[in-house]
Amino acid sequence: MNCQENTLLRSLTIALISLLLSSCSTDSSTNVRSNDLALWIPQQSEQEQPEETTDESAGEQDVAEATEPPDERFPGARTISLSEVLELSKSNALSIQMARQRTRAAAANQQIANAAFLPTIGPRIDYARTDGVAQGTDGAIVDVSKQSIFTGLEVRFDLDPWGDWHRRLAAEEELISSEQQFSSIEQLALHHGAQLYHGLVRSHGVIAIAERRVNFGNQIVSTANARLEAGVGLREDVLGAQAKEAAAERDLTIAHANAQIASVRLLEFLVLSDEIGSGSILVPDSILMSQSPHVRNHPVPGPVRFPLQDLTAKELIERGLQQRPDLMAARAEVRASRSLSRASSAWGHPIVSARTGVGRFGAESGDLDDQETAEVGIGWQFGFDSGASHRRAIAIFEETQLAMKKLELRISAQIRESLARLTASRASMASANRQLEASEETLILVRLRYQAGAALLDELLGREADLSEARTGWLNSILSHNQAQFDLMLAIGGP
Repeated sequence: MNCQENTLLRSLTIALISLLLSSCSTDSSTNVRSNDLALWIPQQSEQEQPEETTDESAGEQDVAEATEPPDERFPGARTISLSEVLELSKSNALSIQMARQRTRAAAANQQIANAAFLPTIGPRIDYARTDGVAQGTDGAIVDVSKQSIFTGLEVRFDLDPWGDWHRRLAAEEELISSEQQFSSIEQLALHHGAQLYHGLVRSHGVIAIAERRVNFGNQIVSTANARLEAGVGLREDVLGAQAKEAAAERDLTIAHANAQIASVRLLEFLVLSDEIGSGSILVPDSILMSQSPHVRNHPVPGPVRFPLQDLTAKELIERGLQQRPDLMAARAEVRASRSLSRASSAWGHPIVSARTGVGRFGAESGDLDDQETAEVGIGWQFGFDSGASHRRAIAIFEETQLAMKKLELRISAQIRESLARLTASRASMASANRQLEASEETLILVRLRYQAGAALLDELLGREADLSEARTGWLNSILSHNQAQFDLMLAIGGP
């Protein structure tokens, strides 16, 4: 009869363990909400498309310079597009890889929290020896010399029902927080990749502007020399033209160095330095450089747009408060700290313990018999640190609430700031466009007057400096407008 009871006990124990394992196991893989890369690639503004022109007098040389393939101007360079930068940012950025590992660690912590509701099982070997006095079963004190050996399998179960349950809830919220933080870091990486790419575009735009200044300087030096030889020019005009040419060449050298620096920074962020080589340079996609309405005269990028810029400030703020992943992570942290504060009050709740062992027991290793033991108990634990631990958990909970509130206010401010910058960038583009058109026409008129001997060289050089400044302003206004849209998209938590 006892043998049947023991067999039944072992069967029930194994069945219980299997049931708990099947119900509480957790897949270590996590379904992290990843940002849709296609939504981060902007659209070309319809109103800013290049206009067809029939004016062939703009100059075949300007057209050739504006449409010349980047690889011919920069031998050994690698052409890279915005979509490629975003794709590499999402896959290669070290910050994203680190966040992915933190998410996996959070998933493992959730498994550990779930395992608190499962018994532990493993082999057990005990050896006990007593020499000297001991108390016998009849209460008498006797002098003994004995030993015992136990080998077998032990199942142990220790559970703090209240505390372990809330720690499990906290682990679930920590995993949610980690997933949302991963999404937030991914958005930051995409934003930073776009920022570095715009810096690369700006550096190459400045190179193109500097090259035009060098060409203009060469032409002015030739014209000044011709006028001097013809007896209608001045020596100081030639010197002034040569100084202008030298300054343009200096600016071109600096522009190339800045393009190299921009390439190094982008290569480092995309973790491509070892693949490309330390001396290589990145060149932005020529398609982007042909989207400007002034492409025939100024190889600069065209404005882009995202659909979200059609929303009102109120709609954008509501959207940001609903979908910003770092805010979602902060809310999960609040829920997790609330659960941990409740778990810290478990000192007033019972703790259940159970232990069973099945194996062989005896005085000598060669003379062992079957033995089965079982222990079940319930208890309470009190300590001087219990109240302090609970107060600490409450303080952390209140701190996370304040941090979440602070983040909500910051999100609203970031969205309003981004909208203000975007509005200003539109006005800046319009002003830069007017300045560019006026500077172009002014230089043409002054150049004709100079060739006719009705204008001084200083006036011509001044107008050329104005045009270079206008070209740079137009380039910066478009890139600032494009980056302002990425800033707004980051502020609301993605497209």
